[in-house]
Amino acid sequence: MEKKYQIFISSTYTDLVEERKKIRDTILSMLHFPVGMEIFGAADEEQWEIIKDTIDSSDYYVLLVAHRYGSIIESGPDAGISYTEKEYRYAKEKGIPILAFLIDDSVPVLPEKMEKDHPEELMAFKQEVKTGRLVEWWKNADDLAQKISISLHKQMDRKKRPGWVRADSFDIEQSHAELLALNKQIRELQDENKKLKDELEIYYRQKIDRVPKLAVTLKVNPYDDKFEVKCHSEYAIQDKNTFLGGIKIYNVSMDDVDNDYRKISKDDFTPELYEFIYQKEIDDYNNSLPNKEKFEKYKDEWKTYFQAKEACVHINIGIHNDGTAKASNVSAEIVFPDGVIVYGDEIFDLEKPPILNMKENPVELARERKEYSERLGIDSRKGTWLNSPVHDFDIGTFIMNMLTEEPSDCEKHEQIIDVDCGTIIHTKSYWKRDIYLVGKTPGQYQIKCILMCEEYMEPQVEYIDFVVE
Repeated sequence: MEKKYQIFISSTYTDLVEERKKIRDTILSMLHFPVGMEIFGAADEEQWEIIKDTIDSSDYYVLLVAHRYGSIIESGPDAGISYTEKEYRYAKEKGIPILAFLIDDSVPVLPEKMEKDHPEELMAFKQEVKTGRLVEWWKNADDLAQKISISLHKQMDRKKRPGWVRADSFDIEQSHAELLALNKQIRELQDENKKLKDELEIYYRQKIDRVPKLAVTLKVNPYDDKFEVKCHSEYAIQDKNTFLGGIKIYNVSMDDVDNDYRKISKDDFTPELYEFIYQKEIDDYNNSLPNKEKFEKYKDEWKTYFQAKEACVHINIGIHNDGTAKASNVSAEIVFPDGVIVYGDEIFDLEKPPILNMKENPVELARERKEYSERLGIDSRKGTWLNSPVHDFDIGTFIMNMLTEEPSDCEKHEQIIDVDCGTIIHTKSYWKRDIYLVGKTPGQYQIKCILMCEEYMEPQVEYIDFVVE
């Protein structure tokens, strides 16, 4: 008793019209019944019940995936996924044998057949389809038809399904002829509809000027280990797409620095050092300490150094052409606010701020005198130390003064990044890499982006909100 099987064809539609025709003809040539969205009309929730019933009554489910994700469901429990993915999930839930055919990545594709709005959803859907099953890769309609025919024969031999059995009164040959005639009529109507749609699209394209449209994005790059420097993406404020929205400041304690540069008094000496104290040294030391303005600047240098080493964020600047025509000689000027410091590769050469130039610490000097007296066996209580000629020496000739250069001004980093992109065709991007940001001053800011190309009459300016916290 020969069975005829019903095979459900699921895919996006407008980009795969020819391929779907080829699949239908292949299944009909095998004397089985193809069904798909052509018989349902517009995809909506009212039609979904009919689609479910059709999948329930189908013996096999053929999934065809190319470069589009499909129409998105706007509401309900399946909001956010496409109708194609919803059909796939339902067939999987019902245990219908699934034959999946994915387009080969090497196949060139027209821009109008590419997914523009939901590329990440399409990638995730392909990954889900490939998980736990073998898939076939196809390159053109003929290749697809051949692989579907072979796969269906294998499935029908391996997994028997209920199928349809002809009743005595049922004339399969006549029905087959009628079905072929109906499919021919459908194809002719579809061809006519496509021709009219193409003519209408050409008409509207001629009325609308093709222009480039430039835009900027900042993306966090957590994978830069160039020159063995870790980039701390955890200090970036970003969304789920890793688009940068701000920078966090690394909190550095300045307690040790404050202690190293505070004034000295007699209270800082232990009793055994009292006999080795010179008030002049204390006064000279305190007078050599940096003033408040200079000291605060010195601490800022340390904070900047630690921030760069412990919390720098590596970003990529993307210049995109979202328009309908190429952009020539594209240039971009990205102006960062004063709340951040912008680095290039020079971040890898940062050095610690130099020690401030001041007199030797009198506590250390007293301790060294005590040790010196003990080595020479001098009794300081008899005034030997005070009468020693050493007392008349300049303290710099008695003990080497460990002084260093005055700190230079903190290096000023350019807050403007110039990007020369050349030509960017529409839907493509240019990326400027190896830019590093370091938080400086908390606040709400904006990054100013000035974009220009030959096709623009004047520069285009846009702003990106930016926070430092």
